[in-house]
Amino acid sequence: MRRAALIAATVVAAAALTGCGTGGVASSVRSSLPGSLPTSVPTSVPTSVPTSTSTSGGISLPSLPTVTSTETTSTTTAILTTAASTPASSSSSDTPWGWIAAIAILVVAAVLIAGWAIGRRGGSRKSWQARAAQVGGEGAALHDAALGELIAAGQANRPERWEAIAGAGDTLAASLRQLEASSPGEEATRVTQGALAAAAAVRSAVAIAGSAPAGLPLDDEAVRTLRERLEQLAAASRVLAGYAANG
Repeated sequence: MRRAALIAATVVAAAALTGCGTGGVASSVRSSLPGSLPTSVPTSVPTSVPTSTSTSGGISLPSLPTVTSTETTSTTTAILTTAASTPASSSSSDTPWGWIAAIAILVVAAVLIAGWAIGRRGGSRKSWQARAAQVGGEGAALHDAALGELIAAGQANRPERWEAIAGAGDTLAASLRQLEASSPGEEATRVTQGALAAAAAVRSAVAIAGSAPAGLPLDDEAVRTLRERLEQLAAASRVLAGYAANG
């Protein structure tokens, strides 16, 4: 630094002596400058980092490790891979696959049982409807047979004919009771009970006609009562047959 100050002082003194800038003094000044001065300015900055740096106090700072971009990328990838694989492994080990399989089997079994029950119920209902249609026909047949004998009894009563009609009435009542016991629903039960009540009423009126004297015209009151009850049986039989066909 003392050398640089000496050079600067020499330059200033030379400038003052030249005044207007005579060429001789300027040349002498140039010749007196030391030849060790740098003639050019460095054009680049060193890119390497020193391994250690000394301060004015003589303390050396540790050098920083050099980390390349390849090492950084590899480290980041390893961290992300570990983070992604750990939860998946934990999730796989914690999933209760046994319970899931058991529940799935139970659900399938429940669906199959429900389907079987529905199919069986549908089959039972169809069977009941077919039987109800047959019994409805039996009720209509009983009505026709009793009405025909009632017309004949207006001329001469035939107790033996009423006895046969009473047997048909008993058979109809038994069939209706079986229908009621196997009824598939409340409406079917109501319809069956209505037909059963009408058949029982006809059976009672037929018993009265069968106990009347043979060969004589049947009493008008007995004729009127039996006719009304036969009409009720015909209506109940039509309802039962209609429900069997459309219910």
